Order: sequence, then C-alpha cells, then structure tokens
Amino acid sequence: MFRHLRYLPRLRALSGAIVVTLAVCDAPEAAIRISTGNVAPRVSCQGWNMACRAVRRAAVAMVIAMFVLLSTDPGSAMAIERGPTESPGSLTPSQLFSGRSLTPMEAQAACGPAAAVAFARAVGRNVTLDTAVSVAREVGWSAARGMNGPYSELALLRKLQVPATLEAGLNPARIAREVQAGRPVIIRTGGTNAAAPGHYFVAERFDAATGSFDLAQSALVLRSAAGRRWFSLNQIASLGTGVPTHTFYLVPAVTTPGTSASSGTVAAMSVRPGAAITGAQIVKTGGLGARLRALPGTGGRIVGVVADGTRLTPTGETATVAGRLWRRVTASGIRAWIDDGLLMNTVR
Repeated sequence: MFRHLRYLPRLRALSGAIVVTLAVCDAPEAAIRISTGNVAPRVSCQGWNMACRAVRRAAVAMVIAMFVLLSTDPGSAMAIERGPTESPGSLTPSQLFSGRSLTPMEAQAACGPAAAVAFARAVGRNVTLDTAVSVAREVGWSAARGMNGPYSELALLRKLQVPATLEAGLNPARIAREVQAGRPVIIRTGGTNAAAPGHYFVAERFDAATGSFDLAQSALVLRSAAGRRWFSLNQIASLGTGVPTHTFYLVPAVTTPGTSASSGTVAAMSVRPGAAITGAQIVKTGGLGARLRALPGTGGRIVGVVADGTRLTPTGETATVAGRLWRRVTASGIRAWIDDGLLMNTVR
C-alpha cells in the first residue's frame, strides 16, 4: 500500500479535475433552476447537453485511469526491464540511502565513495558507505564538490587497500572483458559545467547481446536514468553528468605456483630457461612505460618502471602466469620480471 504514496499528488490533481468538470457541467442547469424558482425548465440547450454528456464520458475515463494507476505495481517497469529471473547488481550501495550518518548534501556527493565500496566488496572487503566517505575526506573529498578528481578516487581505493589501476578514456573491449570476468569497472564522467557535475558509475555486469552494462545503483540514483540500469558506454554521456574521462580497473590477485600472495616469498617457482637475447626494447605501451616486478604476474611487487625505448637485457628465464608469458630481465642493475607482451625482438 505504501508504495503508492508517491502517486498521491497526481491522484489529488486527477480527482480535482473530475470534480471541477462535473461541477462546470451542472452549473448552467442549476442557474436555470434558480432563475425559474427551482422549477426545471422544459427546454434546455441541446448543444450544452451534448457537450455535458461528452464531458461526463471523459470523467468516467478519468475514474478508470485512477483505478488502473492504483492497481499497477510502481515497480513493474523495473521488473520488466530486468526480467523475471534477473536480480539487480548488488556491489554498489545507494549513495542516497545507504549512509547512516550522511546528510542529504553529503549523500548527493557520495558517488565516488559508493563506487569505492563496490570495488571493496568485489575483493571481499566489508566496507560501509559511511567508512568510505570518512576515508575519502582524507584524500580531498567534500560535500560541496565530491571527489577531488580521478586521482583522488584512486587514492581512496588505495587507502581502502583495494588494488586498482587508472586509465584515461574508455577501452570498450577491456571494460567488457573485465566485467565478464567478474570484476566491476568504475567509469568516471567529467562535468563541463554546473549542470553536469560529474559522476562515478560502476559497471557490474555486461550483456553481450545488446552491448549494455548494468550500472546498478550508480545509475538508479540519477533522475535522468528514469529507473533504468542498463546502458551502453555511448549512452552514459546522455545522463547529464558529463562525458566519460577515466576508467578504474581492479588488479586481479594472482598467485604464482609456490608463491605466497601475502608474503611474496618464493618456495618453488615454475621457471623454464629460454634462449638468451639482448637488446629487447619495450613497445606497445603507448608512451606509458612498463612496470618491473619482483615476481612474474601482476600480483608481484613493483620494483621499478621503465620508459618506452629502454633497452633491457633478458636473463633467459621465463614463466607463465594466468596464461601470460613473463620474462626476467636486467635493467640498471636490477633483476626483475616484465610482461613479455611489452617487449619486441624477443625469441619465442
């Protein structure tokens, strides 16, 4: 019953229109009765009566519309959209209602912390929206402007001990791949003016048939979404929060054979010798450079960064982690591992 309360203003307006319509229709006849000593006239305006009959039929239609409105479940549009067997994404909390201690103004600006909570939940961390907002204050968040740019969001994730990376722009193929692998993706939009303040969306699921992503609560909190959750990447800009500017990815936890993920120590690594090569050169990074790691795999501790064009000396050792080939190299006296896909002139 209470779910229909949102419709009371329009029901009041509709019922008022019915009453006024009938009153206007009856007014001339009442005026004639008064002027003739309350004796109904034998002759009435045929045109007026025809108009009144039409108005009364319209009033009956309004009554039927009221009945339909009351008998319809307000959530039916959502139910139709998500389908009978589909449950909504559950990683992202509602920034408007999940914070127990947030003021309305703080809740309006809590999209960044809400997105961080989604990432934390995805990696098994139980973080509340209130906690995320509290930590976000330490990295520049405020109720007046929200997160202080994308790097502030990245700093928040690190403080919450959630491993994540940040990239400028959108990579549709990678976003779809990550979400299909069970890892949500945060998409940050940048507002160009006060009317488009920017927002942090969380893509929780992907529908390959339509190319749409389930943005869950990160979309439902927006009035412009009109109760929808599924949007393509191209449709995000139409929601009035600016255009996508940055993307956040979770760093998957990778444990190499015989390696402790918590300590990073090696008991027995599966390493095979390879042909000795020299003068390997980093490519395919688009000017971003590449990371050197203490152990093969993205879970290895980062020990350095090398720029495009840096010449490395391979040691001849290789390892395969999560289907990717890693090569051990020497750079500036440091022995470390690098993704083989970032090297050219390597011997396969």
